[in-house]
Amino acid sequence: MQKALQDLEEQQLIYTERTNGKFVTEDKKLIAKFKKQLATNAAKNYLADTQKIGATFDEAINVLQEIGGGR
Repeated sequence: MQKALQDLEEQQLIYTERTNGKFVTEDKKLIAKFKKQLATNAAKNYLADTQKIGATFDEAINVLQEIGGGR
């Protein structure tokens, strides 16, 4: 747990106030950067996994559209 908290603090996603505890950053640009990074990694993994089972790129995208309501 301490390692995870230390990693988050090094990435500036959380910060410590000495007597008040730990808090999540409110830096919207930093949060957006990490969200994009996580989404990119998830998408790459998804596409790699669908390719392993023989699905085409278009088929993989169609599945995402179906489960995401076409958004």
